[in-house]
Amino acid sequence: MTTRAPADPIHAFLAKESREGVLVLDSEGRILEANAAFVTRCGRPTDEILGATVDSVLATGETADAFESAHHLLRDHTGHAHPVELRIAELPGGGRVVMVQELTPRRAEADLRERDHSFRETMQAARVAVWEMHQTTGELTVSEVHRELFGLGPNDALPTTIAELRAMVHPDDRGEMIARREGLSATPGDGPVPFEAEYRIITPAGDVRWMRTRGELRRRAADDPGIVRAVTREITTEIKMRFALAESEERFRSAFDTSPIGKVILTTTGETVRVNAALATIVGYDMPTLGTMRWTDLVHPDDRAVMTTNFARLLSGEVPAARAERRLVHRDGSVVDVSITSSALHDATGAVQTAFVLVEDITAAKAMRRAREESEQRLELVLDATRDGIWDWDVATGNAYFGPQWFGMLGYPAEGSWAGPDVFIDLIHPEDRPGVWAANERQIFDPAAPDYDHIFRMRRADGTWAWIRSRGSAVVRDADGRATRIVGTHNNVSAQMEADIARRRSEERFGLVVEALQDGIWDHNLETGRGYISPRYFGMLGYPPRDEASYEDFLQLVHPDDLADVIAANSRQIDDPEAEPYDIELRMLRADGTWARIRARGRVVERAPDGRPLRAIGAHTDVTAQRSLEEQFRQSQKMEAIGKLAGGLAHDFNNLLTAITATTGILLEDLPDADPSRADLEQIARAANRGTTITRQLLAFSRQEVERLQVVGLDEAVAQATPLLHRLLSPGQSLTISGNTHHAAVQIDPAQLELALLNLVANARDAMLAGGVVTLRTRRGTGTAAGMVLLEVADTGTGMDATVRTRLFEPFFTTKPQGEGTGLGLPTVYGFVQRMGGTIQVESTPGKGSCFTLTLPVVTAAETARPAAPRNAIAAPRKVHRILVVDDDDVVRQTTSRLLRRHGYEVLEAPGADAASALLGGAETTVDVVLSDYAMPGRTGEALLREVVARHPAVRGVLMSGFAEDGFVRQAIAGHQIAFLAKPFTLDELVRAVEG
Repeated sequence: MTTRAPADPIHAFLAKESREGVLVLDSEGRILEANAAFVTRCGRPTDEILGATVDSVLATGETADAFESAHHLLRDHTGHAHPVELRIAELPGGGRVVMVQELTPRRAEADLRERDHSFRETMQAARVAVWEMHQTTGELTVSEVHRELFGLGPNDALPTTIAELRAMVHPDDRGEMIARREGLSATPGDGPVPFEAEYRIITPAGDVRWMRTRGELRRRAADDPGIVRAVTREITTEIKMRFALAESEERFRSAFDTSPIGKVILTTTGETVRVNAALATIVGYDMPTLGTMRWTDLVHPDDRAVMTTNFARLLSGEVPAARAERRLVHRDGSVVDVSITSSALHDATGAVQTAFVLVEDITAAKAMRRAREESEQRLELVLDATRDGIWDWDVATGNAYFGPQWFGMLGYPAEGSWAGPDVFIDLIHPEDRPGVWAANERQIFDPAAPDYDHIFRMRRADGTWAWIRSRGSAVVRDADGRATRIVGTHNNVSAQMEADIARRRSEERFGLVVEALQDGIWDHNLETGRGYISPRYFGMLGYPPRDEASYEDFLQLVHPDDLADVIAANSRQIDDPEAEPYDIELRMLRADGTWARIRARGRVVERAPDGRPLRAIGAHTDVTAQRSLEEQFRQSQKMEAIGKLAGGLAHDFNNLLTAITATTGILLEDLPDADPSRADLEQIARAANRGTTITRQLLAFSRQEVERLQVVGLDEAVAQATPLLHRLLSPGQSLTISGNTHHAAVQIDPAQLELALLNLVANARDAMLAGGVVTLRTRRGTGTAAGMVLLEVADTGTGMDATVRTRLFEPFFTTKPQGEGTGLGLPTVYGFVQRMGGTIQVESTPGKGSCFTLTLPVVTAAETARPAAPRNAIAAPRKVHRILVVDDDDVVRQTTSRLLRRHGYEVLEAPGADAASALLGGAETTVDVVLSDYAMPGRTGEALLREVVARHPAVRGVLMSGFAEDGFVRQAIAGHQIAFLAKPFTLDELVRAVEG
């Protein structure tokens, strides 16, 4: 049997150029074509291979419908099976192209059997627990050491199958072990596959022991299930220590952070390692700021020297601990008296690792001691019990007594004295005076008024303002009920007020941050089932803001397909105190009926002593736009890769079409008009022209053409294309155009825009066979599309389902009947929009039509289009006698030479740039024109022609290329006295190119 002619030029190219085996199969799996590489690898006669089914050459005996997997065995003429990898492509007209690549040979079976025997001997002699398991049978071989490990007695049998071993595993761990084994078996390849697992077993005595197993799966070949070999050891003590350490650290953190006494851990050089909230309250700093400060920065300057000395003695081990009263400096500059207890923490070697310091605020106690010593006898009992400033107001005279602390808390000399009312009033903040007077009057004139309790600001000696809480009551009233004496206290509540103001500001900042981050925040009370919901939570979905919502409210908005995953994630977080915070993606229903992609994060933050969850918090982020951009990026990468392939194929087809077009032209010239073969040749010429159109579409799709960019008004560009678009439509179909961009300018290639509109309108026409309306709309973008213009092409046709929509922009994908569409129209539109820096979106519903939206960036008036490639400066026409044709493709070179000879030219031929240079270097060789292909092995035709025109100015250079009609090749030769001829070309185009 002989090989029939290739059914397609692509097949012939693959069979000729591939170093791997290539087969072409019909729809029933029979081998139609086999290249030399496959025949050599198979070792059979070609006649025996052709016509056979593919399963007859596969050692596995699989049928053509079952060999979709990548790895198989190829049987040669000796019956030996070689592992191979199959790569398969479907042919448009039925059948397949299969590439066969041989894999690395496996080790010899005898060597493996010898190693297996050695392993079993080593396993039984080992002093550790070693075991082996056959993946196929589940048969298990364990060393004697396992007896003690599993808690088995002398009469207890060791497990001999994986099922017996699994029966000893803790029920909570069995599922994971089964999954690990299945995952191990599914691992591709034939090399060793390492694994590690931690699990629990239950001994016959009921003891629970933790085990760690490390080993690997070994295979003889890719289809061999293999043998598992591993070593097991007990890690129960290690696990207990791990859990105990975690619990100890958690208890320490909880005790440290929640202690009412200030605490700080310091390094041996005095840097702060950790502080608690109580210390932050004592010194008035927020926790982040306090964590960056050195301990000595908080100490009063007068106490730093002695504290530094004592700290050094503590770290040197001279004293194990120290206790002293010192002064710290509050954030507001005031002095805080504290009691400090320091102790050194040592590492395992006994060296001091850190210092642990307890700080207790004793300001109040010391103030009470000072007041008790300095105050008058009549106030001793009061001052012993309070830290407040005492005042005693004689309403009748207007005079009042102010105790020492009253002055001291404001920074004035702490001397108790009588003073007039003006002293008190002058110190009150002007904005607070009306409120203070109103409160005083109620206390004076209203016997039923409650005790006086008012907060206001008073000026300190340094000019700053202190928040004062004043409390008092009338202790003497006259017969009319009017107060004649009122006594009370003043308390400096600046720290509390500043903290409250800071808290309110923090809450306000938190709200602003949450709003700026566009996240929806939730805080859920797991006992009541209700919780706080930030406005953005429902706002991002288009619903009105709500103050609170339930878990059920949330679940009602979750997509049914995501509901199970969401419930499982929440359940794990609630049921397992050790669970990591969940972070999942789900879909939620918007108010407009569409689905938003939401990233949901959350965790339980509070539990009862018995472990019962009490409170959970989390956030929702709308990632719909982000996921859309990611999908566009993936699509762009895919299209770029396909584009490169398309460009290469177009080049090869252009060479083929050049030969076909030229040869057909020669034959048509020689045939009389009445010759019966002329119609067949004309049909061949028309088919070649159609092939030329397709290759140009491929080149446009693969971005190998240079756009002639211009800054134009989008509405004007659409209007120029309108007459051509009207001619595309069929009877019963109409086109309406609506421009609303207000003369917005875009930087595009108008010709490429026209081509894009032609493709879109043609598709709309074909979707409206029963008639309909195509609508072109342009408008300015808003919101996230600000700075863009939108061009919409909508139709009232049949629409598309989701499956078709996902493949619209794939090259060669078409829903049209065979012969009516190339599948390159929409990919070309997609490539054009991407190159212009825009995007394309599709909305379509079966039975309701489709709408394609092109989004393009607007340019300002100051922006200009990219400069077009300069025109070639070609010498004036001249008389041509001798032409040198350079092309590595024998068919193209010979056909082109034949055309030129038929028109009276003397023609020389060279298969490459080096051969052409050698020919031109001869003293007797002169030519008028060098016609060279661009893509050749070694040097390109461009490099050759640059050398020719530089060394022989009288010689005309013409560069042929099948890569692009006016693309990067034309751009590369601009300004070098080199003409350009695009493949495929007609006879007239060839003559004009060489004549100039």
